[in-house]
Amino acid sequence: MTHYLWLEIEGIQRFVFSSPKLKVLRGGSALLDIFNRTRMVEEAKKRDGEVVLVGGGHCLIRGLSYTTAEELGLALRRELYRDTDGLVGLAFGIAPADGTWPTIRDAYRADLTRRARQGAPAPAPLPPFVALCSYCGLSPARELYREQGERRPASLCHSCRQRLRAEHESSRAHRETIWERLRRRFPADEVPDGEAYCAMLPPRELAELVELGSGSRYLAYVYCDGNGMGKKLREVESADAYGKLSGMVDDALHRAVASALWKHCRPWLPRGRFAAEVLLLGGDDLIAVMPADRGADFTSEVLDVFHRETKRELRLSAGVVFAPLATPIAILQQVADDLLRSAKRYAYLDEARQRLQRKDVCAESSPPPERPPACGYIDFQELTSTEIEVCGRRAHAITCRPYRCDDFAELVRRTRELRASGVPRGRLHAMAEALRGTERQARSITRLVVGRANEERERSALLDILKPLATAKEPRAQSYPKYPDGGDVPYDLYWDERQEHLWSAVPDALELIDHLSVHQQPATPAGRDA
Repeated sequence: MTHYLWLEIEGIQRFVFSSPKLKVLRGGSALLDIFNRTRMVEEAKKRDGEVVLVGGGHCLIRGLSYTTAEELGLALRRELYRDTDGLVGLAFGIAPADGTWPTIRDAYRADLTRRARQGAPAPAPLPPFVALCSYCGLSPARELYREQGERRPASLCHSCRQRLRAEHESSRAHRETIWERLRRRFPADEVPDGEAYCAMLPPRELAELVELGSGSRYLAYVYCDGNGMGKKLREVESADAYGKLSGMVDDALHRAVASALWKHCRPWLPRGRFAAEVLLLGGDDLIAVMPADRGADFTSEVLDVFHRETKRELRLSAGVVFAPLATPIAILQQVADDLLRSAKRYAYLDEARQRLQRKDVCAESSPPPERPPACGYIDFQELTSTEIEVCGRRAHAITCRPYRCDDFAELVRRTRELRASGVPRGRLHAMAEALRGTERQARSITRLVVGRANEERERSALLDILKPLATAKEPRAQSYPKYPDGGDVPYDLYWDERQEHLWSAVPDALELIDHLSVHQQPATPAGRDA
């Protein structure tokens, strides 16, 4: 009897983000990516197994005997354990191939849970006076390593040595690394091959990467994940359909990232580099870092293209962090994960609300007009060197976040107009602070900002920008009554009686205003003279 073998890498993000150094972080991602997409497939084919799906740290293989499947799972687990110094685990489950696909899936999941209870082998105890790795600080050092340009050698563990080796391979466009898969989805007639393409890959240091932006020392950290992917996968009725759906999601995300890179992070000058680093890409997960002025447009493009590539059936949510260059990557990941959860939570609630509205409409009455389903949801946050405010602390903050993808694109467009209006930045920030206060403060400060515009033309243009910003979040804004018109407020405000504060998208625009590109890049193909 043949069996299915399910393999699942555990602790990917914990391993990838265990070091603050970008090259080690990128190497850890490449190490697991190569192990997932190359080593698992090679070992399965050696044993005459058929790979149904691979990617995102998962692999499903069929056509193996029980003995062969268990031998393969244990061999891959030992190899991954050795290469990562025990920091990453490999869970696997085995199920007989007889029966329906839901029965098979439940069987290998139950076997995976049973094996997980047995626990992984404990790492060997450290002898006394052994130095820890200078890069990750988690494993014992085994050798001294001197990076080019560094005066003193650093102590290096086996895991980080493997990561640096994988990072070196990825910088040479290894056949199964992220950037090589993306190359196949760029325009074929405009992307070189071999060493010329390797020269276009992003810089190895974040400081060099940020310099490819508009001059700001801020970066954008983007974390995207699918909405309801587990539910979609549970609905399929066969292993082939399961593999086809997983492969379609993986390919759609790669195409979306390639499109966003080509439109907004493309190396426009000869001998230029991509202005973004993709840290994690597989399945429905994406983590990327780039100059701050590329983050908003990049994220919108990824969500929109992914929605189109999946025939408008699947959606992504995204968390975007704008932060100073010196912010530790571990903090960026923590805040981005919180923002992503906020966006996914609102996506779920918004879809549930729409279902209830459709259900409550009587048969004889005409249904209310509905907006088309969003292609995704985005939450964002600016971090400063003195304050870190994540979405869990927004109880008394005036904000319309998270946004539908189309609302976010409109917010970005209006924010660019606001930036070009010429209104002094101090007045705009004073207005944003006033919106957190009383009704009288909001009325006086906003009237002052608009009234001090130099010309009537500027004043009317400013009002044209502010009014749509205040009503950009239609589903949420319509839930709250407007202020009375007696105070001559220059744009609509909404009062949240539960939280006792105003509701407007203007502070969101002011938080975003410094992190948008002002001019579009010239349409000069990469690698050609301007």
